[in-house]
Amino acid sequence: MKKQPNSRIFLTLVSLGASLEYYDFVVYAMLSPYLNRAFFPDSQSEIPYLHTLGLFSVGYIARPFGGILFGSLGDRFGRRVTFVSVMLLMTLSTLLIGLLPTYSQIGAISGLLLILLRFFQGLSFGGELPGAITVVSEQTSPNKYGFHCGIIMSSVAFGSILASLVLQLLSRILTEEEILRWGWRCPFLFGGVLAIVSFAIRVSMQETRSARKPGEHRIPIISLFKFHPLEVLLGSAIVLFPSALIVFMLYIPEYFSKYFNYALPDIYFSNTFSLLWAACCLPVFGLLSDRIGPTRILMATSFLFCLFIFPMFELVSEQSVACLALFLILIQTFIAALVTSYLPLLVTLFPESVRFTGIAFCYNIAYVLAGLTPGLFNFFLSKNFSHNLIFTTHFMTGVVALFSIIQLNAVRKRKYLRLSEP
Repeated sequence: MKKQPNSRIFLTLVSLGASLEYYDFVVYAMLSPYLNRAFFPDSQSEIPYLHTLGLFSVGYIARPFGGILFGSLGDRFGRRVTFVSVMLLMTLSTLLIGLLPTYSQIGAISGLLLILLRFFQGLSFGGELPGAITVVSEQTSPNKYGFHCGIIMSSVAFGSILASLVLQLLSRILTEEEILRWGWRCPFLFGGVLAIVSFAIRVSMQETRSARKPGEHRIPIISLFKFHPLEVLLGSAIVLFPSALIVFMLYIPEYFSKYFNYALPDIYFSNTFSLLWAACCLPVFGLLSDRIGPTRILMATSFLFCLFIFPMFELVSEQSVACLALFLILIQTFIAALVTSYLPLLVTLFPESVRFTGIAFCYNIAYVLAGLTPGLFNFFLSKNFSHNLIFTTHFMTGVVALFSIIQLNAVRKRKYLRLSEP
């Protein structure tokens, strides 16, 4: 068997796919206003936006199925076949979205095809990042989980940066009508080409040490719920708050242009700047998580977020681009602290025999719930259930953060963490 590349090269190869996955999802979220008009032109008022939110939610609903499918493949047959399959599915679905005929060309069937491709994207997304976290944890010691998770998530931030830069460039060189006619296709086609390159690289990867062993369970998902039900519950709970924050960030362009009257180019610029900050501070927070402990970081971050979210929204209401950039930087700082702590916790909650499946299920089921929040947000505001966006945001995120604190305390007291496992 060929020798596995050194840890830095291996970490880079593993991170590349996660970066491209987030590029695809960020592009889709930020282009939702144009996709509304391209695929649902006969809809009125809030309905087209809700349609695209529904399509976005379809991607998240597909994620647990992708996590179960690819997690079971990874635990049963090995990590390599899973990584190759995930990348192939992502490549095809992204390219086909960029080539998809619109409503004006083939009618209502275009929306159904978009839903189908969106579902396939969700399947691939469900297996990508959990797989990356799993294989990296099997190539390192427990006291470096946080740092290596920070490196992977930093690559995810760079994927988001690339998406933001592409969209910013698109909004500056093309008119709104040109983007609606054909410009929205360019980011998807570009992402598909990058995915082809990543797929060609990933085919040459070798198995990790644990994945070379025969699977202990014929159906890992059944074993997961049979022997580790409480770990599944706790793992899903600690992912819920960070996932809700990340999903909210994806819809910043729509919310802030609609409710705070910011121009889209200014939002894209501020978002890109905040993502650059996140990419730099994620490894630092990873080191801090290794040094202090992930449960302490998560509990402190959730508590501080509850205290500062309201004044942060007061800041962004100043209608200043500098204030907007500062707001996004602060949100990304909270996200960086959260993700570099909950990912190591997920790794240590499950044994290697069901680790891929366990991480994938917890990670994705939390994002299913988080993926519904933009639709609920828009529904509440459109129906005048709340006239105050700031209050609604503070209330919803505060409740989720408090829930996370309670669950983290349960994790710490029950001592489920397998930090001594190699």
